[in-house]
Amino acid sequence: MQLFSFLALFIVLLSACTSQVIIDNPTNSTLQITLDQKNITLDAKRSKTINLKNKEVKLIVKDTTGIEIVDEMINISGNGILNPTRSLYIIQKDIYCSVEDYEKYKLKLNLKKIITVNDKEYENVDFLLQEALFIPKNWDYGLDSDFPKNITSSDFQIVSKIYRLDALEKSFGYMGEIDFSNYTQKEMDVLLDSLNNMNKDSL
Repeated sequence: MQLFSFLALFIVLLSACTSQVIIDNPTNSTLQITLDQKNITLDAKRSKTINLKNKEVKLIVKDTTGIEIVDEMINISGNGILNPTRSLYIIQKDIYCSVEDYEKYKLKLNLKKIITVNDKEYENVDFLLQEALFIPKNWDYGLDSDFPKNITSSDFQIVSKIYRLDALEKSFGYMGEIDFSNYTQKEMDVLLDSLNNMNKDSL
């Protein structure tokens, strides 16, 4: 029994010294990543979850041509996202409460009347922009989770979510760049006719 207790305590202490880190690559290029001499290949638009000891680690990142884009020591202080390309991430806070109480509780958010992110405007939002190599976890819903439609609460509840830039723009209705390379001429003609008709209707 004592042996079991010691083993359980050892496991708890060991887990307290390690953190779950998501290495994320939102770019269109494969990355070669070295973390304390451990080599990781991370394809474009992919992420990988690893466990790291809570300490300073050596991070080296190379692009597909072998050019070194990062060579730094970073401090892993807990769970979070490793951002090897220094891409932009956005943490949004939102409040869940009854419709009648929203005006009262919205003051608990740091709402910005207008904020511009990547040349696109967002109104009345609580955004925190992050571009650090390591982003400590301070959100409720991760990159691949959505805000829930409803939350059971007796009063109000403030929750947060972290977005990649393209996911944020999609969530707020910005279409982004459209790839027409696979469109046939007929499909292009239909699209152009549709846009022309929309312009005529708006006149």
